[in-house]
Amino acid sequence: MKVLDKVAEAKIPKVMTKAPLSWKGVLFCSVEIFVCALVVVLVLEAVLAFAGLGEEEYLRMDEVAGWVPMEGKHFTHRGEGFSRGWFNSIGMPDVERSKKKPAGVFRIALVGDSLTEGFSVHPGHRFGDLLEKRLNSEFPDRHFEVLNFGVPAYNIAQKYLRLKNLALDYEPDIAIMQCRETETLSLGPSVNGWTSAKPDFALDGKGHLFENRFQQVRWHQSAEGRRMRDTFLLRRYSRIWGAIGQQMQSLSIWQRQTWRQWDRVLKGKWLVATPAGSQKPAGPTDAQLETAMKHFCALACVFFDESKAAAEKRGCTFTYVLFPRPPQSQSTIETKVFRTHSLKSGIPYDDLNPTFESFPLQMRKKLFKGSHLSNEGNQVAADKLFEFLNGSGLLKQAKQ
Repeated sequence: MKVLDKVAEAKIPKVMTKAPLSWKGVLFCSVEIFVCALVVVLVLEAVLAFAGLGEEEYLRMDEVAGWVPMEGKHFTHRGEGFSRGWFNSIGMPDVERSKKKPAGVFRIALVGDSLTEGFSVHPGHRFGDLLEKRLNSEFPDRHFEVLNFGVPAYNIAQKYLRLKNLALDYEPDIAIMQCRETETLSLGPSVNGWTSAKPDFALDGKGHLFENRFQQVRWHQSAEGRRMRDTFLLRRYSRIWGAIGQQMQSLSIWQRQTWRQWDRVLKGKWLVATPAGSQKPAGPTDAQLETAMKHFCALACVFFDESKAAAEKRGCTFTYVLFPRPPQSQSTIETKVFRTHSLKSGIPYDDLNPTFESFPLQMRKKLFKGSHLSNEGNQVAADKLFEFLNGSGLLKQAKQ
């Protein structure tokens, strides 16, 4: 038994006590973890880039106009339809354009909101791209460039700032400001998230413009404003953070709504009985809405006059065009005010509503994706703009 015990004992390996890790081992382990994490992040970024995820957040804050597109940023729209595109090195939803106009080129600058930007359609199907193609086809002896300066959610005041501070630097021969029905109401104060970052304008007693930056400053000091400012580099370069940012923005909106409801509970307003048949507070009456719209239309006309003056100083012809909204939201107040103002001021003006309304209702619905134009709608808009420019004599210089 003693011999067997010795043999068995000899076969049992001795347990060695491990020596503590050296600083080199700790450093190597840390580097290994960092490299593995970096590889995972890069692979995930590549997958998201291929899938077009995390590219919905593409705006940065701007002290002058409120917000502008991130320069050189790719984007993906999924809100109404699906489209993917990019902003060039100066934040235009366009190919790269030289600031100096090449010899023999006739330039048209489009200043507008997400309709001009081409929300919900791919590059090449925007009405600006289609108009450029039509012009070069109709007048092969001349070369046309249609430059896109559209920015999502811009109102008329911001479009004026975009025209004055950027578009006119590219020496356009014609500048077209795209407007849409009921847009004048957006000249009033906003309480909807990041759109509160816009500058507000009003008219004094003499009809002169003055601006108010109070709401803009307050938004920049808010939690959402600080988030967008402090995380700019992540929003600019990381699609992972872009996806996170969308969720954080949704959470911020949910928090605001929750705090409003909680405030009502604390104040005891939830105990107040709601009258039968009333589910929500009554909105403004038609008369109140019409009064407000007329006031903001007068403010818009001042911006048209200012745009004309700024364009003429640079040897450019200014015009504006009213685009339609979907068939369910028609309005004629802007049409009447703008047409009257055009006759008085001598600013060329066109209204695309009659053209869109000439289509049967079912076909008219196909011209839109939500509140934006579909591929077919952009084609109709491009053809109508060509007819307007050609018929009004604005292309006379181009034909010579």
